[in-house]
Amino acid sequence: VRITGENATSAHYQLVRAFDRVLDAAAIPYERREPREYGEITCPGCLSILPADTWWLHKKSCTRLTREHLRAPPRAIGPDRRYRLHPGSPPTVIDLTVVNACAETHRKRDVAGMFAAAEKRKRDKYDAECVLRGHRFVVGAMTNSGVASPEFVAELGRIAESGRLTLRTVLHQVSSAVVVAAGAAL
Repeated sequence: VRITGENATSAHYQLVRAFDRVLDAAAIPYERREPREYGEITCPGCLSILPADTWWLHKKSCTRLTREHLRAPPRAIGPDRRYRLHPGSPPTVIDLTVVNACAETHRKRDVAGMFAAAEKRKRDKYDAECVLRGHRFVVGAMTNSGVASPEFVAELGRIAESGRLTLRTVLHQVSSAVVVAAGAAL
């Protein structure tokens, strides 16, 4: 279900950068860092997935961690951005993801099925916590060929409207960034 390696890293990085440019163009205030309170850490020793705030306790008790593991900083993974569409509106937390439409796991799925699987995976991780914090959660899914999920298109539409931009321009900006990055890594 997931793209891995240089292609995924490059495409995701470019998607986040393009999304930042869209928020800047729309004059929407946002945090330029990932909201870490939603983060998870995969223990490099036992491969357990842990909430970020429990890593320090876990690393003291995990018997599979090597000295190299302990020297390297933990890599937290979480949603990509938090922003407010309008003053006084609840914060929106978005997790951007690039889905490889050519992956073996998607051969028998249509595009809607690929997006549904990606959105379910992200919602299972972050949706309940967002609700508890009073935040709105959005999954910004896009294929490596530049097709955006209906949920992502709707959110880009809200951003475009808020910033007096056109959806077409905003969608082109994020889509082309992913396509160029995915093509360059091939």
